[in-house]
Amino acid sequence: MGHTFSTISRSIRSDGFASAARMCLKELCQRRRFLLLLRRLGADDLPSNPQHDVRMANPADLGKIVAAWPDEFGGANRNGYVRRKIAARFDAGCACLISEKDGRINGAVWCMPWKMQYDPQCLASYNDAFEICNLFVALECRGRGIGRHLLGGALSLMAGSGKRSAYSRVLPERQSSLALHLDCGFALHGVLHCSTVLGYEHNRFVPVTRVRHTDIRGTGMRACILLAQGAWGGTLEAIRSLGSRGVPVYVFVFDRDPKPYASSRYCRHADRLVGDDASSVCRELIDWCKAQTFHQRPLLVPMTDVLSTFVAETRASLDKYFIVSAPRPESVLSLLDKGQANSLAAGCGLEIPRSAIVKSRVDLKATAGTMTYPAIAKPVRRREGGSADFKTLRLTSSESLQAQLGPVLDSSGGVLVQEYIEGCDDSVETMMFYRDRCGRLWGCTARKLRQSPPNAGIMASGHAIDIPDLRRLCTSLLDHIDYHGFGGTEFKRSGDKLVYIETNARPEAIHGLARKAGLDLVWIGYCDYCLGGLTEEPYPHREAFYLDWAAFWNAFDGKRGMLQYAVNLLQMLCRRPLKIAVFELRDRGPTMYLVRTDLAARIHRFLRKVMDKAANGEPARHL
Repeated sequence: MGHTFSTISRSIRSDGFASAARMCLKELCQRRRFLLLLRRLGADDLPSNPQHDVRMANPADLGKIVAAWPDEFGGANRNGYVRRKIAARFDAGCACLISEKDGRINGAVWCMPWKMQYDPQCLASYNDAFEICNLFVALECRGRGIGRHLLGGALSLMAGSGKRSAYSRVLPERQSSLALHLDCGFALHGVLHCSTVLGYEHNRFVPVTRVRHTDIRGTGMRACILLAQGAWGGTLEAIRSLGSRGVPVYVFVFDRDPKPYASSRYCRHADRLVGDDASSVCRELIDWCKAQTFHQRPLLVPMTDVLSTFVAETRASLDKYFIVSAPRPESVLSLLDKGQANSLAAGCGLEIPRSAIVKSRVDLKATAGTMTYPAIAKPVRRREGGSADFKTLRLTSSESLQAQLGPVLDSSGGVLVQEYIEGCDDSVETMMFYRDRCGRLWGCTARKLRQSPPNAGIMASGHAIDIPDLRRLCTSLLDHIDYHGFGGTEFKRSGDKLVYIETNARPEAIHGLARKAGLDLVWIGYCDYCLGGLTEEPYPHREAFYLDWAAFWNAFDGKRGMLQYAVNLLQMLCRRPLKIAVFELRDRGPTMYLVRTDLAARIHRFLRKVMDKAANGEPARHL
């Protein structure tokens, strides 16, 4: 407080009463929000030949710097507070680089000591970090690369003096400065909330992976394109996760109705893909991107297995126009091929069920005679056109295997038949994950409570809980195949061991559970691809529950279990924290559209049934 009074007193003497009054109000109560960026310095940042217009400033340049000081930094008071502040920096020995031409300063940047309290997660010591401060370029000189030269010169200068970490605080509305920092290797580290109350400064740091939509309001974000089908829950969660933080989200839907996505308040535009194969979808996306006015390549995220396959097959063409968030094409294609996925898992030392690939009638007959029953059948690769359209079939005998798979083989590239691992729905354990570009695994482990259909289907309800051995096995598999990107892996617990089931190379449809558990994987992936990378270490998730009420109720089989299902549904609705699939209070549009569409379809079917019975002359009591 004494410092505040002395500063105001000095301002009254030097700058006049009006300036002192403005400073008094500023010191009494002020709140500001900064984007905090971080860059680790390495051998590539060591000093090189400086730009001919960039040089170190000295106290003799004080007058020129004050004259060039921009108004957005408080340049209106050039002869008072600003002059004293810059003179104090020279007296303290802080380095300043300036860009000068014909005796005029076109830009400048300061290298200041770093205040450690700004970043609670900072691992560097005080002497290893510094701050890029007051980087500016004169208005008439912008667009010439001066800012890049100044920033590069500051990094080289500090790396040569032994610094290892560079921080920079940028106002959210200064989008050009943010883009420059990201292009120069900085990563968005988090959001810094600074407030001054009665002369005392208070700071609150929010890591970038946990920021709320209000934390980064006004920041220009790179656009994101989601490729979807009918996985309403997972795609809507991605739309809400990104769109609520200011990311322009566009959705393209393959062979489905795009209106549920277009109903979301966070979706900029949703449209249907006309193409029916990988090449036509790729061409359609590229033509659309060319017609837009994006300043940066948008992020492309496939949300289903079919579209992940399409992207993998056309990756070379898409990379020219998009930042593709999918793993390497060979990883995608091998994991979506159930036979290859099992081989990869076995090579990693994981327990896998006994299985066989059936590609012909001869293979089918041989497998039927040697397989242990009950057994599970899955398409080798699920994709549109020339392949099976089912996800899982449960086979109880040799006869049922031949009867159900025989017709499928005529239009399929192959079917994986494997023994069924005994266990109820809650024996299935899954991990939703994102493995970043540095090889660190961000994952949410969960246990299924109920599936739809029972024992072989999607998660109708689940429980996010820490499962250490599942995390260890998943990490081992991903490290073994050097996987990077979104995905989800599934195991089934049999006694004291976990048996590998499958791995998906896309964001999971049950991403809402991980988001509710405090691990927003889609946003984490966006930060890695579009905001310079991830500067913090992966953290654990908290406990949460998930309910897909429609799938939960569809799992009901027969009127005898209806009461028990109703009781279980009520129990799930009472659990906290609970995430209900598709529904979100702040974004009710998609839910209302789907409910309205479902009711209209049911009423239409009922009326059609009534009209058919009336046409056949059946009495009304039979309706």
